Amino acid sequence: MQLRLHPRATPMAALVSATDAGNDEPLVISYAALPTDRALEMQVFRRTAAPNQGVQLQPLAMGNAATGFVHAYRALPATMPALADESVEETQPAALIMRATIARARRDHPEPSGFDVHPSTL
Repeated sequence: MQLRLHPRATPMAALVSATDAGNDEPLVISYAALPTDRALEMQVFRRTAAPNQGVQLQPLAMGNAATGFVHAYRALPATMPALADESVEETQPAALIMRATIARARRDHPEPSGFDVHPSTL
């Protein structure tokens, strides 16, 4: 399963429980803490295609036996998050890191090299 803050955001991986009845809220488990203060887009991968759902996560108390290695949430129904006005580069950390690396290389080594990237390709 993947959760996204909006449709073009970087996905956050997690596990979700299957529910038998339509009224049960699925449980979500993740190694990383997930945002609970906003609606998320939940994409579940199953044998049959399922539409993406809007959910808001509610943290579950796990008792004294849990030491913080996993985070558990109840997925409550919510409206789908709207598409952000950000460009794809602004939502993808890898693109930001690459852009900064190229700018730093150009600043530190102004002479062209075989690895130089033309600005139009960014």
